[in-house]
Amino acid sequence: MLKLCQNCQDILVEEKPGYWVCPSCGSVFAETQNALPTPPGFDENAAAKDSTAMLDMADQSLARGDYDEAFYAYQVYLEKHPSSAEAYWGKVLSHFGIRYETEEGGLRRPTLNRMDSRSILQNADYLKALEYADEKQRAAYEKDAAYIAEVQSRYAKMANAAAMEKSYDVFISYKAQDDATGQATEDSRIASEIYERLSSLGNLNVFYARVTLNEERAGLAYEPFIYAALNTAKVMILVGTKPEYLNSTWVKNEWKRYLQRMQNDTSRHIIPVLKEMSVSDLPADIPAGDARIYEGRKTLLELTDGVLNYTKKGAVADVDEKKAVQLIVENMKQALARKDFKAVNSESEKILMNYDAHNGEAFYYRLLAEYGVDKPVKLKDLKQDWTQSNNYKRVMAYGDNALKTRIESIRKLYDARVEQEKQELYIEAENARRTKEAEKNIEKARELIGQYQYGRALDLLIRSAAYHEDAKGLIDLCNTGLEAMNRIGRRDDFEGYYFGALEQKNNSLYRQYKTVTSANESLKKPGIDSSSAWIGTIMAGLGLAAFMFLIPGGKRYTGVMLVTLGSIIASIGMGRIIPAGVALVTGVLGMGFVWAGGKSLDTALIICFFPAAYLLILGVVNVIRNKNYVKKTAEESALYSQVHDFIREEWNDLRNTYADVLGEGFLEPLNPQKRKQ
Repeated sequence: MLKLCQNCQDILVEEKPGYWVCPSCGSVFAETQNALPTPPGFDENAAAKDSTAMLDMADQSLARGDYDEAFYAYQVYLEKHPSSAEAYWGKVLSHFGIRYETEEGGLRRPTLNRMDSRSILQNADYLKALEYADEKQRAAYEKDAAYIAEVQSRYAKMANAAAMEKSYDVFISYKAQDDATGQATEDSRIASEIYERLSSLGNLNVFYARVTLNEERAGLAYEPFIYAALNTAKVMILVGTKPEYLNSTWVKNEWKRYLQRMQNDTSRHIIPVLKEMSVSDLPADIPAGDARIYEGRKTLLELTDGVLNYTKKGAVADVDEKKAVQLIVENMKQALARKDFKAVNSESEKILMNYDAHNGEAFYYRLLAEYGVDKPVKLKDLKQDWTQSNNYKRVMAYGDNALKTRIESIRKLYDARVEQEKQELYIEAENARRTKEAEKNIEKARELIGQYQYGRALDLLIRSAAYHEDAKGLIDLCNTGLEAMNRIGRRDDFEGYYFGALEQKNNSLYRQYKTVTSANESLKKPGIDSSSAWIGTIMAGLGLAAFMFLIPGGKRYTGVMLVTLGSIIASIGMGRIIPAGVALVTGVLGMGFVWAGGKSLDTALIICFFPAAYLLILGVVNVIRNKNYVKKTAEESALYSQVHDFIREEWNDLRNTYADVLGEGFLEPLNPQKRKQ
């Protein structure tokens, strides 16, 4: 079993039984128990049988950064091949964590990943490598060693400056990314929570690579600062969720180097924090006495107690939590003002994880950060329903009355705005529906207008006026059409309409026309036939004359017959039925008296005289009236011509007024000339 130097951690060489010498620093130890563990899976017997395989194993371990395994393998190889310059050089590279990186231009440069206070030029293995190397190897070793020594010197200055600038109380070691997926590990989340908790106390300097190296040391080589932190930290917190994460190259490099320092300094402590793995899964050389299974806030509080105890920085009770919370709240306000919402969440997490899991103010700022607003009043303008957020619900559950009142007043404004938007959306949808309906109405109205159905078209257009830009023009067209129809009139009594219009526009002409037509109407009644009137008048006159001349001659019978026949003809000709009947009766009576003889015949003649006289007078009157009718008819014709002239003027006026709007097609059926045909 190999043994390590307690001063420089180099492998000891047994000078004589019970005495061990360090080839690097020259320290001598008696019966030391500081043994170097055999790497997992390493078969010493198989390696001893196959030296070439041992050297290949060493080179492979060095290439993948497993420096301790590589160092061990080179040492085992040297036990069989003590003059191998290559193996001694391999030990040097393993000791200083040297890996070769190809720079631009193809130049390969050694990089230093393990700091050591002693120069590579003084390292015993380096001197042995030079001793057994051939000329070409020696030149290469000396060139690389000179470069490494220069880097060592530069790193040493940086490490000293870093140590003087800031010493660390706690070093957090963890696996940041999964090699297979490239995703952040659960270890990194737990490490972040531990860092937030410890750094929030304000009295601990915590080395946390993601913050310390990426923010504080950006652009600089990391190794000097890791070296300085490992040298000064009193506590290492080793986070692990999988055994392979703890055995990954860089995590293992950190805790291995820290364990070496623990062997020489009992004030240092390592605290494993595990999740989803047990203490038995820890690498064998990691002390498990302080190991903790991660259970969130409970573990963070226990871990804080342990760290404060080991670092002699006091107990948790000594930390003013209220003051710390107020400081974090102030940090959240500043982060919110500069719209650094990630920082707001980070700061709020400090309060919730480290001090108060039910802090309403922390949830309030998380709510603002969740929706990306730097001022609470902006919540009322959000499109998302933030009232369903868990952060909002927790503000209402854990916040004080003032905070609840503030957020509730904003919620009411938000609700009012949402309701208004709903109404606007409804109105918009309704307008869209009515606009679509208006388009159909406009199309139908155009069809009705083409059919001169202005009333029906106007009803559709009025309903659509607010939703279609063409409606107003069409409404004007319909009103014009209705006005034209009211003015022209679509009825059979075409001339009667114009006589009404004539009455309104030319009362004097209309009165003359009515006077003439009324007079002529009375002349056109039965009895106005001039030929019948003349015949009846002559017959009645002859009868009366015969009556006067025939009586002295004793011809009474002939006189009665003439009077009776003349009266009947005159009565029928002039349409006078009653006088004709009286004449007929008196004639029959007269003839009866004539037949019987005697004085009764004289009585019959006297009776027949009166209707004959009446008819004679009526006949004369009719003759006079016929002359008047001819005169009035001439006057009526003249007036009627004036009326038709007026009708034609009215038509031309209507055509000039409406033809351009409604078209000749609408007016043509009402053309007076067409209607007269």
